[in-house]
Amino acid sequence: MRKSLIISLVCLILFPFLFRFPAKALDMYQLDQEQTSFIGGVSVYTEYYRNQTFKVTKGVLTRIDVGMMDRKSGANIILVIQDETTGQNVWTTNHRMDAGDGWETFELTPNDLGLLMDTTHLYSMWIGTSYYAVDPPAWQYTTNSSSYTLGTRRDGQVEYPGDMVFRTYGYDIDMGRENPDNPPVVPEEEEEIPEYDGKDEPATEDKAVVPDKPISATDIDEEDIDEEVIVPALEFVIVDDVIVDSQGEDGLDVGVESIIKIAGTAGAGDTVYITIGDKAYSAKADDDGNWYVIVSATDIAEGSYDVIAQSKNDDGKASTKATLFKLNVLGEDVVPIAEEETDIFTYGIYVLSGILLLGLIFLVIFFIKRKKKEEKKEDIKVEMPKEDKI
Repeated sequence: MRKSLIISLVCLILFPFLFRFPAKALDMYQLDQEQTSFIGGVSVYTEYYRNQTFKVTKGVLTRIDVGMMDRKSGANIILVIQDETTGQNVWTTNHRMDAGDGWETFELTPNDLGLLMDTTHLYSMWIGTSYYAVDPPAWQYTTNSSSYTLGTRRDGQVEYPGDMVFRTYGYDIDMGRENPDNPPVVPEEEEEIPEYDGKDEPATEDKAVVPDKPISATDIDEEDIDEEVIVPALEFVIVDDVIVDSQGEDGLDVGVESIIKIAGTAGAGDTVYITIGDKAYSAKADDDGNWYVIVSATDIAEGSYDVIAQSKNDDGKASTKATLFKLNVLGEDVVPIAEEETDIFTYGIYVLSGILLLGLIFLVIFFIKRKKKEEKKEDIKVEMPKEDKI
């Protein structure tokens, strides 16, 4: 009796485990939307926020991958997700990026579950980095508008053809009822992107978000020229986020809606004045002597201008004037061509032409040798003596 009771108790305890089915693990990273084709990259430093609108089909968003080029290892990158339907920021996150070309992954699981999304709303993802003069981190993009049909790439609120490269991941929760409304969004303080602390590519602080406001060139007081004041020097010119060659014989052509960034060096703490026609722009050099101005071509009338630089120190002493380059403001849109891209294209043409010419030479030599060989065989046959018949 006692033995039977013990067996019954053991069976009663083990019964739920004998018929227990294993629970299926939740896959939080199911691919939702993606756009992976690209033709190039566009820089996304803080001054020019690029963004991509998108929609989700899954109720919870857990991860976003962004296709990047020229990433700087250890540098900071920020992602902002905005609900375009309500105008609210859904989430802001930042981390240290990897190096080179590849996918930059942003985990969106603040509560280990993900962000609750409304599948009827339109969202946008915004990317920002610090500024880099050479090979800045770039977001891959395509101009093919059919690559992704649920959104588009933008510069601010201005739409451009095609899409940025991205992938979104998430999952659905089936609770036998509709998902609850999104929790109220708590306003967050704007997160400042720290400067890159690497040794190879130091970042420069870049806080301006709009082109500089021009002043009249006649408003600049003529100061006493002092040879000890360092004359401003040009470092680089960026037109619509593309580093261009400004030293061509015909000058630099820009469109009427182009944004031009002129950067250079001068004496630390000096104020640099950039004069273009009857407009002038000023900037103060930092402790390392770096300065820049941002010019909107819409503020300048169509025509050709010498871009002239002059600096003055805190004592009111001025440097001599220096002509940095020639600027041509055209009455039509101009697509800026990077100097590196032009060089690579020209070099590629030269290499291809050389290979074709070399192949043609080898082909001619081959046929000449073959013809000579055949002629030599014919000569041997002709000269061979015939056997005398007995």
